[in-house]
Amino acid sequence: MESMQEIGRVENKFDTSTDHHEMKKHDSVIVIHKQFTDGLYRLDENHYIQVVFYFNQSKEYKLQTHVYSGEFKGVFASRSPKRPSMIGVTMVELLKIEKNRLYVKGLDALNDSPVLDIKPFVASMDTDFVRNIDDEKRKKSPRNHIMGHVRQENIKELLLLTGQIHGHFCGGVTIGVIASYLAMKRFNAVTDGMEDIVAIVEVNSCFVDGVQFVSGCTLGNNGLIYRDIGKTAVTFAKRKTGKGIRYVLNQFYMKEKSAKNPRWKELFSEVVNNNNRAAELMKEFKKISQETAFAMLEYDFDTLFTIQEVTVNIPTHAKLFDSFTCDLCKESTMITRKQKIKDKSLCPSCTGKMLQSDGNGIKEVDKHLL
Repeated sequence: MESMQEIGRVENKFDTSTDHHEMKKHDSVIVIHKQFTDGLYRLDENHYIQVVFYFNQSKEYKLQTHVYSGEFKGVFASRSPKRPSMIGVTMVELLKIEKNRLYVKGLDALNDSPVLDIKPFVASMDTDFVRNIDDEKRKKSPRNHIMGHVRQENIKELLLLTGQIHGHFCGGVTIGVIASYLAMKRFNAVTDGMEDIVAIVEVNSCFVDGVQFVSGCTLGNNGLIYRDIGKTAVTFAKRKTGKGIRYVLNQFYMKEKSAKNPRWKELFSEVVNNNNRAAELMKEFKKISQETAFAMLEYDFDTLFTIQEVTVNIPTHAKLFDSFTCDLCKESTMITRKQKIKDKSLCPSCTGKMLQSDGNGIKEVDKHLL
């Protein structure tokens, strides 16, 4: 086999082995050897490129190893730099080209790594194939990409993704995203909706959407417990031990920050509390709410919350129960909600004795008011 041709070298601040998630957050420069610069013609028409490089600091390899997530895999099923061929491939963002210098972001190669090849990312050739592979990975581990953003400390992307379920950006959802990001980073576990990690929230507001999306603890998978207390707080705990962390919003810190933006408080009162949905008012409110939401990502997280180690009592695993048919409405209902009245088996909606959770908390509601 003929020897490979080095076409350039990497320049960045990472001289020794470093967490690749941290490396990908920083810029690098690929210096192409002058005899190959003609090959860069029209490369700047591409926003993303694929870089093939040599792990020149890897001196040995293992055919099986523990990967970053903690799983045990064969080297060809991993992105480990300790490989028989010592070759790495990474797709990066091409920021600019100055003569023979390529400025990129997202490269996880060490300083002075030899570059073997560069190829443009071509959506028509690569996307469908990559999407098919990604689909299979997401079927196996649906939340792995979310935990990837946690490990890479990409809180902005977590907030952007949360906006897909929340519908808009605001300070409340940002606080939920931040608290959950801190907890997931601490637990360093991929939540899979099987209740190993439980979130206990103490308020029903925008905050909870941030908690559900980032943590993966939801009402639907029984990983979310709602305690109707009225505090912007959440506890993340291991179900087996009850040991966990409670994050409580520091209201004094928030009041100090809010004082610098009195217009947002005025708009919130008018739009939310007074339900004034005038078009121009809504436009201004959404703009300021969005600016506030993303500005909060720059807050001091240690000051934003009071953080406590706690041990909590967690309900047992939820079970699936049989259903019964209500004698009045004839609809199938979970058997644990059955109420016997005059020898009839009735559902809560037919007896009028039911609880409802909404923005006002958990309350018993009258059937006739529904």
